[in-house]
Parts: sequence; structure tokens; C-alpha cells
Amino acid sequence: AGGASRREGAFGLRATEGSVEGFDRISGDVYCVSDIHTDHTDNFELVKSWPDHPDDVLLVVGDISHKPDVMRRTLTVLKEKYRDVFFVPGNHELWVDREREPESDSIQKFEQVLGLCDELGVRTKPALVGDCWVVPLFSFYDRSLDLTCTKPELLEAHGGHDLSGNADGEGASEMLNEWAQ
Repeated sequence: AGGASRREGAFGLRATEGSVEGFDRISGDVYCVSDIHTDHTDNFELVKSWPDHPDDVLLVVGDISHKPDVMRRTLTVLKEKYRDVFFVPGNHELWVDREREPESDSIQKFEQVLGLCDELGVRTKPALVGDCWVVPLFSFYDRSLDLTCTKPELLEAHGGHDLSGNADGEGASEMLNEWAQ
């Protein structure tokens, strides 16, 4: 309960227990992880082996899996380990498998991921954790940001995917993501 008030002429917010002008205010230590790729069995087993942090917060900033069932399973395990879990979809969550999802695109996949998070109680909206704002930002891959250098150590980043391009000159992310027209 409670709320927040803005002092006249001030830009700062004064937080009180419960919320800050409509945003949740929660407590706990904040942990952060990304690129856990739990569609690989070894990675999922590692996540399951993490110690419980029932009073703490975990930020998962992308790349659990492109498979909805793997995402559900992983987020469920993380919710059992942490009091609060925040999630921001990465590029892998937005990959569309044309054989399994012939009518889907990455925008629809994005909406499905957010729906799954809502269903599981995984946070995707800003909240104040102690004195730290957690503000999940959603964005999409822009081809103008493609890696164009030829340094092999950079081109093999992200799990060994060849980011330099395929025979058609398109990068891996462009090939695997289907964007709404």
C-alpha cells in the first residue's frame, strides 16, 4: 500500500512502500544472467543446479530459447529459485521455425513470449528494486547494425554462428528472424 509523491518543483520521486507512482517497489539482491540457451540439455541442468534465492531478484536479459516449451520450463524453474524474475526477450526468443510455425512472424512470437511471462508471473515491466530501477527495454534487430568487420573472433561470436553472412549475403540473425511486413 502507499504511493509516491512528487515534491513541487522537483524531478525526484519519493518512494513509499508498495509503489512509486504506479510502479512496483520490491526488495532483494539483484542477479543478472543472459544467453543461458537452455535448449541445450547441459545448460538446462546447470540452471536447475543453481542455488535458491527466495528473497532475491533475477534479471534474464535474453536468449533462453526459441522454443516456447523450453522457455516455459526454464522460466518455471527460475521462478521457483527467485522471488522475482524479470525477462527481456533476446533475438533467439524471436526466431521463427517455419516448419513448426508457418504462419507466425517475430512480432507474434514477441507477443506470445510476453503472454507466457504474464502467465508465469515473470516481470516484463519496470519496477524499483531497492534503490535500483529495473527497466526492461524491448527492441528489434536492425540490419544497419550488422557486423561488417572481418575479424574471425568476432564473426564466430554467439555460439559459433557465422555472423559474416551466407551465400546470399544475409547475416545469421536476418536469416533466422522473420519480421512482420
